[in-house]
Amino acid sequence: MVDRLLDDPGPERRAAVRARLRAQLDAGVDDRLERYRRLLAVMQGQQPPTSRVAAYTWLAEALEPR
Repeated sequence: MVDRLLDDPGPERRAAVRARLRAQLDAGVDDRLERYRRLLAVMQGQQPPTSRVAAYTWLAEALEPR
């Protein structure tokens, strides 16, 4: 996946991009923040947002080198 995003990256660049993407995804996967967003939506009379934790976790694991 990283190779498709970058045009023929070298091994160092590939590792750096993977690490950066992983860090950003890990920061976005916060159960407390997700619960807060769901509670806020309910309090405002809106439909709670769909959980993204499973998708973010899957994507983060897919970025790991094989």
